[in-house]
Amino acid sequence: METMSFWAALTAAAWSCDGAMDIFARDRSGVLHHYPSDGHGGWKSPAVMGSGWEVMTEIIGAGMFFKDSMNSRTGNRYASVLEARNDITAVDKDGYLRHYYGLPERGLYGGHYIGNGWEIFNTLI
Repeated sequence: METMSFWAALTAAAWSCDGAMDIFARDRSGVLHHYPSDGHGGWKSPAVMGSGWEVMTEIIGAGMFFKDSMNSRTGNRYASVLEARNDITAVDKDGYLRHYYGLPERGLYGGHYIGNGWEIFNTLI
């Protein structure tokens, strides 16, 4: 794995839905990277999840935030079959809390507005 200089990182429990902990990291230019664990102490090939994350002051792996969230096979938000997946929640520089649905086969979806005023907190857990 190449060494990069990151200034924000987080973990997202089993993003790949394989039971292994994965790491997300944002580089200095605002690109979000996903480093999937192989479950045996090593790493699979990293993937770029998207750019524009430099405006986020906090990024956390939120687990399955909404039970009726996206079905990665159909793209249907109201699919009757729920699947295991993990989401990401972030606070932007203006204090807006946003939620991104995690679709392991397709990346992140959304950026749905949850609320504002979150700039008063220095850490989300």
